[in-house]
Amino acid sequence: MHDRRNQSRRRIGWLVGAAVVLALQGPSVALGDHGGRELGSFSTCNRPVIPPRCTSVGNNLRHYVAFDASLTDPLRDAMRSAMEHVYEPTRLVMIEQAALSPLTDVIAFSADYGENGAAGWVFCPSDAPRGRSSLGHRWCLGQELHLNLNPRYGLFFDDDASRRHVACHELGHTLGLRHWGNPPETDPPVGETCMQANTPNGPTGIHQTDIDHINAYPSYVRQPPRGVELAQLPGSEPTAAARTGMITGANQVYAPASLA
Repeated sequence: MHDRRNQSRRRIGWLVGAAVVLALQGPSVALGDHGGRELGSFSTCNRPVIPPRCTSVGNNLRHYVAFDASLTDPLRDAMRSAMEHVYEPTRLVMIEQAALSPLTDVIAFSADYGENGAAGWVFCPSDAPRGRSSLGHRWCLGQELHLNLNPRYGLFFDDDASRRHVACHELGHTLGLRHWGNPPETDPPVGETCMQANTPNGPTGIHQTDIDHINAYPSYVRQPPRGVELAQLPGSEPTAAARTGMITGANQVYAPASLA
């Protein structure tokens, strides 16, 4: 596993990755009359914790996700489902990459990491490109998203619904979404969202509050990216179309050479 990540580091000059803990974190603080927290980065990334973890935001509305060779086929399907059915309906454009590139926001891994207290987590490596959003939150390219296949966490990966819940949860962390009540059984209110913590086979989508947080975040305001022109059909809203073709849809495989 470490050899594979070192190879990735050599290919693009830095290892990028992503993740924040799914199973173990401190209690959430309710925001207003719901359990969802405002979107943003959380904690420093050099804390002496195992596994290493921190939440970062994306640097723009286009979220490029690459699958490491270690990611199992069922988890690939779960990630694609979350990208297309959960996050694509927001202002975000979720793009699966065929290979790592300097634009990669997330690299998804899976392995048996042992009984480390987490079924999944995201992390911004120390050598990954990073900066601050207009609100002062840390953004990170090449976040590592890790899914732990150790048998202790089997309930999180036993069936399609469980895997989609975990994929939705960890992808949410790579965008800056935070936990709702933790543990949700004792810290109300309980929202119908995959951002509840420590809920095997929990919800596979996000709450309207989570959607509102994403759609209101300044970095995720829809703007035409570089190399894209606005095209308008009669009687329609302007649509972003790349000079080399359309670049939308969660399941599009992105070739790094295709953008100017």
